[in-house]
Amino acid sequence: MSVLDCLDRVVIIDDSPEEVESLKQLLVNNDISVDCYTPDVARSISLKKNRQLFFIDLSMDDSKSIKDNISAIIRPLLKKIIPMDFGTYGLIMWTRHFECLEEVKNKIQLDKDKYQLPLFILGLDKSKYLKEGNFNKLFTDIDELIENNNAAYFFFNWRQSVHSGVDRTIFDIYKLAPNYITQEIELSYLMYKMALNYTGIPEEQLGGYNLSLDTYKSFDELLYSDLIAQQKSDSKKLFKENMDNPWQENIENSVKKYSILNSKFLIDEINLEQNIVVPGNIYKIVEDNHLLKINGAPKTSERIAIELTPPCDFSHKKVVSRLVAGFIVECPMKEDKIQKYIRSFKGDNKYTVWPIHFNEKDRFICFDFRYTDGIDDIALKDSSRYKLIFRVKHRLFADILQKFSSHAARLGLAIIQPEIEEIRTR
Repeated sequence: MSVLDCLDRVVIIDDSPEEVESLKQLLVNNDISVDCYTPDVARSISLKKNRQLFFIDLSMDDSKSIKDNISAIIRPLLKKIIPMDFGTYGLIMWTRHFECLEEVKNKIQLDKDKYQLPLFILGLDKSKYLKEGNFNKLFTDIDELIENNNAAYFFFNWRQSVHSGVDRTIFDIYKLAPNYITQEIELSYLMYKMALNYTGIPEEQLGGYNLSLDTYKSFDELLYSDLIAQQKSDSKKLFKENMDNPWQENIENSVKKYSILNSKFLIDEINLEQNIVVPGNIYKIVEDNHLLKINGAPKTSERIAIELTPPCDFSHKKVVSRLVAGFIVECPMKEDKIQKYIRSFKGDNKYTVWPIHFNEKDRFICFDFRYTDGIDDIALKDSSRYKLIFRVKHRLFADILQKFSSHAARLGLAIIQPEIEEIRTR
């Protein structure tokens, strides 16, 4: 991979635009759009659309120290031209003083609530290319820098594979309706069928359910398969055999980061419809249902239940929904307390999920397969009785259902034994 293959738009901010004219031309020759500004001009603009790379001179004003350039020129410039919703980009600083990059990173990190921060910050010596009279070796040098920086390498490589995958996924579907006259009708129906297949809701039970988001999700799955085909050819080894945990001594930091990742992978808080009962729905139990009340749940927890009807039963007009009770509680941030939760709610009859980021807090979730009830759809559509709070995604739903089925299918064996005192008191 070369970074040249991944760039569409670039910004150059330099107090000596004549020095970077050949860089600008190099980019243009490679079909890359370039915006080149002096610091004074840059102060008067505000970018609306994303650029993937910024080249900024660390010494904008040679009369000032590096520290003053960072605080008085570079940071205010970034704040002025980059909005919070700008998107992902990288920053390359022109400097001969690479030891100053730590200062740049530390200071820019302080601006996290003022503008969209760069994903990575790298340094190159512009004077090297000026001495050579051209920037022909620049992208070879950038590629080498990126090869040695996992954050930068993955950003460019994954971004490029996604762009290519999107084009391939869309083309594969659109070519199923090649006739422009009938394309609108045919593609609309194909997307409708894909959405139905994704959500699993029988057509006759759709009601007012909006399938639009499920259409996007079905395309996401197609894109995923295309991405795997592309990315498996990447031969770069990203990780060492054994990586050190940077949060080894800070369990709270680990919990917070992992909970956000898990939520992205495992739950859906967006595509929710109280009036549509779908397997995987998670409800907060509002009414007093003693069959779904778990003995021994933490006092500070909230009672929840998951709709765990098998998809085959759901699609064949089930009479009632099978709810399995659980609880959700704020995840403790001390290792000994987390271990206590794990020990307390461990067993074949339980299923725990943690940490999960939900409603701005990091949570511990537990379902207990011994507490179940059949609830009709009228009750589940009533938020004053069962309030829909999120859904589990397919992978998590399938795992919970498999574990529940395994627990429910235990045969056991009753053995007749003689009445012996030792046995009765054992």
